[in-house]
Amino acid sequence: MNERCAGALPHDSFADLVEVSTLLPYHRPFLDHERYAQLMEDSRSSNSLDLKLRLGLVANRFGINTPHRFCPACVAEDIEMNGCHYWHRQHHLPGVNCCVRHSLQLQQQSVPKEGLFGQPLMYPGLPSGEECITPECGFQFRFAQLSADLLLAALPPINNADRSNVYRNRLSAKGFQSSRRSLDYQLVATEVRHYFADFANFQHQSRLLQTARSPLRWIEDLVERPDRSLHPICHLLMIDFLFGSIAEFSLAVDAERSSREATRGSAHAIPRGETKKSLQVPGLEIEHLLRNPSLSCRQIAQQTGKSVGTIVKYRRQRKIEVKERRKFVGAQTRTSIGHDLLSGLELQSIALRNGVSVQTIYRELAYEKGTKLHRQRSLFMAQRTSRRDRWMGVLKTPGVEGISKARSLGFSDYAWLYRHDRSWLLTSNAQYRKSVSTRGTVNWPARDQELCSKVLTRMILLLRAEPPMRISVARLCSGLGQSSQWRRDKLPHFKALLSRFSETPESFRIRRVNFAIDSLVQRESDIKLWKIQRAAGLRIWPADLIAYAQRRINEHT
Repeated sequence: MNERCAGALPHDSFADLVEVSTLLPYHRPFLDHERYAQLMEDSRSSNSLDLKLRLGLVANRFGINTPHRFCPACVAEDIEMNGCHYWHRQHHLPGVNCCVRHSLQLQQQSVPKEGLFGQPLMYPGLPSGEECITPECGFQFRFAQLSADLLLAALPPINNADRSNVYRNRLSAKGFQSSRRSLDYQLVATEVRHYFADFANFQHQSRLLQTARSPLRWIEDLVERPDRSLHPICHLLMIDFLFGSIAEFSLAVDAERSSREATRGSAHAIPRGETKKSLQVPGLEIEHLLRNPSLSCRQIAQQTGKSVGTIVKYRRQRKIEVKERRKFVGAQTRTSIGHDLLSGLELQSIALRNGVSVQTIYRELAYEKGTKLHRQRSLFMAQRTSRRDRWMGVLKTPGVEGISKARSLGFSDYAWLYRHDRSWLLTSNAQYRKSVSTRGTVNWPARDQELCSKVLTRMILLLRAEPPMRISVARLCSGLGQSSQWRRDKLPHFKALLSRFSETPESFRIRRVNFAIDSLVQRESDIKLWKIQRAAGLRIWPADLIAYAQRRINEHT
């Protein structure tokens, strides 16, 4: 572009053109350095046709074609100041539908105008007082303001690990840490949905809430999978929830970057690829460091590769004075935390009651071994009582007969009790077990003989039937019950009789012809072939059957 346009561009360089006239600064903070450099290199060449695809806009399913929008008030200002109107970048940011300058809803133009050389030309519509509608949703305006701030902030590409750590640290500070290292993302998703009112009236609501099984899955991806390409909309929503502004987010990123660089340059930092275990110093040296009053717990942690909490725990176990951080945990607060721990309250509730973090509660719990054991015992007893009551309620539910049915309804309680309270479970289940009826073994020879006598009787009845019916295996067994269909391998005589007495289609036709001839002989003396065919009622008359009937006619003439 620089070679073709030369000095016609209103910018000093291609980088200035990208910075001022494109939306790439909006996406840049969430791209790594290598990817952004490759995009800039491709933008200068002829490989810029699939930039949206490589930005991840197609895979993120937020839409790649933003409709042309304009603010009527901005159009009026442009005409008054410049004599013409033009498209504004801030009006074409993804998910933005209002103007942050005039607090007006953006108008959309979808019909292209005919330009020079037959090419479609799009330009903003003329201002109209009737089109100026103030947006009703405060979230829409706040999101538009945040998007515009991101575009104008000109942030550089942010390291994926730094961005992930910034999100993680702020979530932990807000009390979403479920254990020492993991975050409760389900609780985070619930708070985000409440904070944004389920993204009501937002055009990407359905995409953000997908899927129904795990809504807001993208929140966990932002923290745990920073290398995954996610749309800036997801990052902006997280920034709004955690920081409230782009400026605060930028400061947090700068602090994280400075901390990482300082740690990397420190002589006591853990080298990349090394583990804390590989850098453990001998016990005597740790003991010497612990008893050195000139060293703080943080300094000892940096030298030994252990956490600050571990060093604090070691010093308190040795009755070494640790400086109190009174604004966080004092003696009175620690006593209150101890009483709450013994009472069996949840750790999150204890943290909220005492105004400390959940990590502090875990630290206090690790210091006091007696309190920890007593709490574990109390929680176990409370859980055992609760699960016992629930399981007995399932057993006494009307319509529940037997342990198998009860297990299908209270499978979790059964599994827990079987693992931790098996003796009580087996004793309680004994009186609710369904009685199992024991059936005797089958006397197959006797059943074989019984079925043989029945099939002989059935055979005689079928032979006497008028008009004759074909004697098939199904017809022979139709009056014998279902037992005749089972386990014929154990009924050899019955199976042989069925094979012997069942008729083939040819033998059945001959029997029908004989029956017809005998009936005609009794009624009249003149026997013709056509009369036999009508009396027999057979549709198919093969040549051999006609010959057989003719021989029978000749015998009676």
